[in-house]
Amino acid sequence: MALTDLNPSNDDHWTEDGLPRLDIARQLSGNPKLTRADLKGIARSNPPAAKPSVDYARAISVAALAVQNQLQKLAEQKAKFKAANGVLAGVHAEIAKLSGPHSIDENIRDHLKRTASHAAAGNVVEPVAPVYRSKLDEVMAGAPRRAAAVAMSPAMCAGFGALAK
Repeated sequence: MALTDLNPSNDDHWTEDGLPRLDIARQLSGNPKLTRADLKGIARSNPPAAKPSVDYARAISVAALAVQNQLQKLAEQKAKFKAANGVLAGVHAEIAKLSGPHSIDENIRDHLKRTASHAAAGNVVEPVAPVYRSKLDEVMAGAPRRAAAVAMSPAMCAGFGALAK
């Protein structure tokens, strides 16, 4: 391979100054002893377009100004919120002053009035006694009564008599 294989559009073949990279030139030429002086006449035919310069200081100052504006708006909103909460606390204090604490009798009367109004509106549910039945209760309820039909044998009577003593 020759140095003519240096690709002008490949940024890896060139330095930022437009000179060929020494390691790539050695690789393409096959000569590990190639020096920078040997590459003196070779230049990039179409240098890459210059990268746009970014004014970082200006970009940072614009962003900082935007942050400051947002912080100022936030502080204004916090002040409005604090003022509104102060007004609300004042209203609550006035309401508490105007309506004194209820006595126990007043609380009971209010409760009875509310209970009566609920009952008049039909909002009262009558309690229903729960019925607890086990599976054994259901089986026993459905079984025929055999005790009346079966006569006790004398041996059974004697056994019960012994238990009674």
